[in-house]
Amino acid sequence: MAKGQQKKSRENRKPKKEKVKTNASNPSLKPGAIKGLENMKNS
Repeated sequence: MAKGQQKKSRENRKPKKEKVKTNASNPSLKPGAIKGLENMKNS
C-alpha cells in the first residue's frame, strides 16, 4: 500500500464540549453585581 492509502487506525476525537456563553445583552441579575442598577430599574 502507498503511504497516502494507509488506513487510519486512530480513533476519531470526541467533539469539544461547547462552552455556555453568557449573553452580553442579558447580564446576570445577581444582587449587588452592578451598583446603581437597582436605581435605574426603580425610576
